[in-house]
Amino acid sequence: MPELTLHCLRVTAGPHGGELSRWPELLDHYLAYRIAQAEQCGRTYHPVRPHPEDFDGVCGTYIVAEHAGEGIGCVGVRFLDEHTTELKNMWVEPRARRWGVATGLVTAAEDWARDHGATRMRLDTHETLRDAVRLYERSGYQRIPAYNTNPNASLWFEKQLGASPTR
Repeated sequence: MPELTLHCLRVTAGPHGGELSRWPELLDHYLAYRIAQAEQCGRTYHPVRPHPEDFDGVCGTYIVAEHAGEGIGCVGVRFLDEHTTELKNMWVEPRARRWGVATGLVTAAEDWARDHGATRMRLDTHETLRDAVRLYERSGYQRIPAYNTNPNASLWFEKQLGASPTR
């Protein structure tokens, strides 16, 4: 497996440089994939760009995975309430799949959430994203009733995070 670097990013409005410039590009790849995937299944995907204030380093963060200095994956994590965080916009570039990137991103998001006082993580996804569903189930997420009205979701998951592991 290639060596990966994970960066927690504080997202702000306006132009960005360095590693921070990678997350909008990766997010664009994610949205384009979701639109194309939905069209193949005869559905419509309603793209929603995240609000930068949701990922400002306090309310949430974006995590970017890099290999050889190139962005290959990303995920957002944001607070829904004082104890509940939400995993958003998980994406791994197709050429980097099966490298363990998604597992690393989920783990990093859970660690960030725990370190910031969260006790549970929620997420929504669509049933046609079978690899994602398998990842979440393998990672300990349990199916729950809908907690939001996301028109792009058909499945909702939650995981109790527990205490931060000793580092």
